[in-house]
Amino acid sequence: MIKGFEKQTEKLNDDELALARIVAQGLSKKTKQNPASSSYICDTLNEKYPDIRLTDVRLRKIINHLRLNGMPNICANGKGYYVSDDVRELQDYAVSLGQRIGAQEAVYKSLVHHIERIITKNKIK
Repeated sequence: MIKGFEKQTEKLNDDELALARIVAQGLSKKTKQNPASSSYICDTLNEKYPDIRLTDVRLRKIINHLRLNGMPNICANGKGYYVSDDVRELQDYAVSLGQRIGAQEAVYKSLVHHIERIITKNKIK
């Protein structure tokens, strides 16, 4: 679990694991030209399984689970999720993922630097 996001990042429960199999099956039919948006996936599954109430956050957790457990080729863009075995598409997605990681790392480094400045300032007084 991630600090500050414990509820959102807790392990998938049995219902969510069952939904993961359904999501995997549905995404296997999606392409870059025909992706499934997170709202479409959540709305469709919530209509079919109203007792579960899938949220965007938990869908991302399901997608992460699928990527780490046999479907690393789930890609995403501004229009939604899809599966690809096209090397170029996978390379483009890997570049995009790396760029997003880099942007988060830059924020992290800036925050750590700010914390260090506060600590140094407080030691001087």
